[in-house]
Amino acid sequence: MKRGSKKENLGGRLGSEEIYRYWVEVRDLQSGSIRSLPLGAVTMVHIPRKKSEPQKPQEEILRLEDDSGVIEAKTLDDLATQLRERYSDERYVRTLHRQRDREAEERRANALSGFVSLIVESFVGTLSSEDAALLGRSLDTKEGNKALREIWPKIVDAYFHALCNPKQRSARSP
Repeated sequence: MKRGSKKENLGGRLGSEEIYRYWVEVRDLQSGSIRSLPLGAVTMVHIPRKKSEPQKPQEEILRLEDDSGVIEAKTLDDLATQLRERYSDERYVRTLHRQRDREAEERRANALSGFVSLIVESFVGTLSSEDAALLGRSLDTKEGNKALREIWPKIVDAYFHALCNPKQRSARSP
């Protein structure tokens, strides 16, 4: 489950958000056995069926699965209540755990970097020779391609921002 949207400055790398794993540990007081139940989150997105139908807001649902089924809750308090019903205080101790998943962060960053590289290569491959000349000879070098790969996310973000906010002018616009 991705939580903790706090950004960490990892050299401005794409996909540098912290990723955490969450789980609930259930300890049986009689036997001493411990079970770890992974906790995840699902984002429910409403897709209108008709043009006139309004878009409903996204809804995040917490999901925890154990041997007897799936528990779904909208809040941690709701999840705690359902866990308390399933694992009573008299017999169990329930504990929520969280751990930063650096391997998942690295996999995500590598995947996004690879995706950006594919987009850049595709973009460069579609340029006419005249357009490529306008961008300069640097596209023919490893350093030029690397520079384009590094700036590409900023270009895409700026383009997306311009599409979402067409009436706003940037500070650079005359």
